[in-house]
Amino acid sequence: SSYNSAYESFISFVITSSSRPSKSSFLICLKSYIGGNCRWSPTNITVLPYTATAEEILRLDPDGVVLSSGPGNPNNVRKSVLEMIRTVQTKVPMFAIGLGHELFGIANGANVQQIPVEHHGMNHPIHEIITDHIVYATQAEGYLIDRNSVDRSQLFITYVDMLDNSVQGLRHRRYPAFSVQFFPDGAPGPDETDGLFDEFVDTMNRRGDRH
Repeated sequence: SSYNSAYESFISFVITSSSRPSKSSFLICLKSYIGGNCRWSPTNITVLPYTATAEEILRLDPDGVVLSSGPGNPNNVRKSVLEMIRTVQTKVPMFAIGLGHELFGIANGANVQQIPVEHHGMNHPIHEIITDHIVYATQAEGYLIDRNSVDRSQLFITYVDMLDNSVQGLRHRRYPAFSVQFFPDGAPGPDETDGLFDEFVDTMNRRGDRH
């Protein structure tokens, strides 16, 4: 069947520390490099389907949640997925990648548009705004966040594509939630942006220290 529904390939990773194991937590390598990223060791990773509700996710008492890449059309997503994102982002750290990034944007008021020429391949130059550095990353995208639709009272743009100035990263202003359009887990591919996983782990650790 065709990927006309984004949620059919959408996965949530719920991450908990191995020091407080959950009966429903398990370690898994899935979605290329994401699930097996060594920076998350030791951790328990629970993989949940698109149907998981915020209540089901929060019942696991996670340290963080990752919204995975696709493929799929983000505009076909069920409203329940967007409701889950809006709720979970207020409770625990969230990191969204690819399709997850697009859904994170939609859940926070942005629009997503299909692009006439898709971005695919390695070594795409991307501008990290806060540092003014240029990084290179793997892209595989047919949809992009509409820059003009980003609600600046809720989100700010963190990365932009050097070739077409498209939005490649978002961060929430009030919650520990951020996203990237490109693949920091690209394997094989550039590893200049895999520090985003370290940042996510640090965010989870800081939250854990406060609790």
